[in-house]
Amino acid sequence: MIRIGRLVTAAIFVGALVTGVAAGASATPSIGIVRAAEPEPLGPFVQQAECLGRGNRGMENDEWNDYDCVGGPGAWWVQPK
Repeated sequence: MIRIGRLVTAAIFVGALVTGVAAGASATPSIGIVRAAEPEPLGPFVQQAECLGRGNRGMENDEWNDYDCVGGPGAWWVQPK
């Protein structure tokens, strides 16, 4: 009977230990990688020159480092990078 008591006590101890480790692991803050959101395209611009002008102003104002004008006649968009 004493052996069963020790076995039960050991099982309870191991169970508490495992539960405590699991609880501690879930309480540990995780470090995630945060991505910057992609800038939304600006436009549409009727002419490519308007798109280029807005893209250049954005670079001058430090809104973005680079840009592309995408689209075509009548619907040009500034795509910041």
